[in-house]
Amino acid sequence: MTVIYLAFGLVLLLTKDILWPISGAARIGMGVLILLFGLYRLTQVYSWYIEQKNIDRGSIMTLLILVLSLQSCGYKNPSAGNSSNDTTLVGVDETVTPVIQAEADVFQVMDTLGTLKIDYIPEGKAIKNVLDLKSMMAVATRQLTQKEVDFLKDKSYVARQTWIASDAIALITNLSQADTILSEKNVRDILTGKITNWNQLNKKNPSQPIKIVFDNQNSSLVRYMADSICKGQKLAVNTFAMDVNRDVIDYVARTPGVLGFIGTSWIVDKDDSLHLSFHKKIKVMSISPGEEVDPLNSFKPYQAYISDGVYPFGRKIYTINIEPVSGKASRFASFIAGNRGQRIILKTGIVPAIAQTRVVSVRSSL
Repeated sequence: MTVIYLAFGLVLLLTKDILWPISGAARIGMGVLILLFGLYRLTQVYSWYIEQKNIDRGSIMTLLILVLSLQSCGYKNPSAGNSSNDTTLVGVDETVTPVIQAEADVFQVMDTLGTLKIDYIPEGKAIKNVLDLKSMMAVATRQLTQKEVDFLKDKSYVARQTWIASDAIALITNLSQADTILSEKNVRDILTGKITNWNQLNKKNPSQPIKIVFDNQNSSLVRYMADSICKGQKLAVNTFAMDVNRDVIDYVARTPGVLGFIGTSWIVDKDDSLHLSFHKKIKVMSISPGEEVDPLNSFKPYQAYISDGVYPFGRKIYTINIEPVSGKASRFASFIAGNRGQRIILKTGIVPAIAQTRVVSVRSSL
């Protein structure tokens, strides 16, 4: 029985978490306790054998030293998932960087077991890294297709996809731009090349070519523009890609005539607790749903309008987690979807999946 205690304690300490229903500190702590109890039993057996059987002390001591050396040498399975030295990779769509960075800043302080390494990359690459098993989690603005889910299942991985927030695509222009409202049809016609000059939108505008700018070719913005706005039509030739959303803001701020497409969380004024103002370097366009421009029925990507769905270019954000056990990535996904994580999202200016609501009762008289 003593040998079983020793063996089981070592197995708990040295094997991967995937073998056990418990993980991290709980597994290590149980392994240490069982190993110590085994060592205690071994000393009792050693004393009894010496007294009753006159066994050679050298043989027993050799076994004891072997067990202790295995523990003290600090052997670590390189694929174990929860050691304080482990690094878990998460790929995040660059268009939602401000939101996930705010989550990670708090989570890393609370959860110090292991290291969370976040790559802010194009959405396409983040999802590809999950499919290639290079990262255990992605944050994206779309869910996996059934084909992608089946692909992972063939590799014995289950994708757990959770809606965590809703944000929107904001249209931004230089501060010198006179137009402040576009219709949904205007935007579609600009993206497909039917409208190429600002004076086509309003005869009072000077003749100035419209230059469309977004972050990069593999961005979720490009996919959204092509699928949700243009309905599969080819994007116009006057469309240009930068590298990241921050570059789009800087370019639009210094270049008249540009129409930029960007994730809303990048331009929310962090000093505005009500989220009713945006980045002061650029102008944010209002959008009228439908065919015609209507100043009385136009909306900017404010938090309330995204939540109500009246702003037409809204989208959802998901975590895609394939980690087999409850490791760092799974804990991060749970944190974002939990109460504290959802409150952080609320403060970033977009809409959490679990909206924090309150009921206001209005009386007709005092």
